[in-house]
This record gives sequence, structure tokens and C-alpha cells, in this order.
Amino acid sequence: MRRALAVLTALLLVSCDDELTEPRPQSELLEAPTAVTVGAQSLVLEPYVYRDFMPGAAPPGGSAMIAGIRVRATNGAALPRSFRADSVWVIAGPQQVWAAPLAEHRFDDAPPYTYESVARDGPKWAPGTPIDVVVRVRDGSGPPQLLRAPNEVVRQTW
Repeated sequence: MRRALAVLTALLLVSCDDELTEPRPQSELLEAPTAVTVGAQSLVLEPYVYRDFMPGAAPPGGSAMIAGIRVRATNGAALPRSFRADSVWVIAGPQQVWAAPLAEHRFDDAPPYTYESVARDGPKWAPGTPIDVVVRVRDGSGPPQLLRAPNEVVRQTW
């Protein structure tokens, strides 16, 4: 019986990996490293999480939160073509976690050692709210990894 339960649990965990924003314990997210190695490259996360308050462009009270992320190879070498960041978790305090899939958003003029993506329609947390940002990265040849940027804040644009 124990073995059957262990096999069932393993199968559920494997199937959950296909979900882009599977629930993750907050402790697991906050323990994610601030740099990971993919192939021979060390990667870091550079997020920009904000709400738009531009008069005439944003709705009254400001937009929903937007998470722009940049994953950067610290050695300046091009990221593999198979590299992806597919999910983001934004953590504010012990009870608030926003999980969202990331949509690839590469700019033509972005350097080849960066990967940029965005998630939209987040909560309306106040500008200045302290946050940690975690993304799940994949390169096609290894298991997915979590990558964290601690001590960020929700910003506001005008």
C-alpha cells in the first residue's frame, strides 16, 4: 500500500510539472537560489514589477500589476535557443502569492544573453510593497529550475 501511494504521488508530481503555475509552497519559492547554472552559464533574474497610473492610459485607481522579467547570462554568452522562463510567482508577505504564466516577449534589439518575458493582470498591490520574484526556467536539456530575485518592490509608472 505504501509503495502504491508513493508511485501515485510521484505520478501526480510529474503531471503537475506540466502546469505553468502549479501551486508551490511559499517556503520553497523563498528558498530558490538567486543564481542558477544552465549549461555553462550562470543566470540571474532582473524583474520589473509595476502598476501603471498614467492618466488617460490606465484605469481609475491604476492598472493591475504587471511583472516584466529579464533572465541574464552573467558571462555575456548567448542563451540556448531552447531556453524558456514559463512561470512567475510574486510573493508579498506570508499570505500573498501571485502565480502567472509568462508570455515570451523578446525584443529585436535585446542582447542574445537575455531572455525577456511578461505576465499581466496581477493583483492591485500598492506601489512600494516589498516583494520577492521567482521564475521557473527551462533549457530543454535539464530539469526546470527556480530562480529568485529577493528584496524587490512593486513600482509605479505615470
